[in-house]
Amino acid sequence: MKTKDWEDIEPVWQEYAKEQFGAGARDGAHQVKGGRKRIRKPAFELEMDGEGMPLLPDITDTKLEEKKA
Repeated sequence: MKTKDWEDIEPVWQEYAKEQFGAGARDGAHQVKGGRKRIRKPAFELEMDGEGMPLLPDITDTKLEEKKA
């Protein structure tokens, strides 16, 4: 596959980038600040032992219908 040199494409790309992102986008002057990340809530709470490690519940005697709920 034959490719072109970047020097041929760069002026066109820079013009496009300036139209889309503003004149100072390349040097970071007009970058849009990112959104906030949501903190996930745990699906359920686990009890903790004395060292702060979570304790897994004993489900060996639990019936299948209770596990699904």
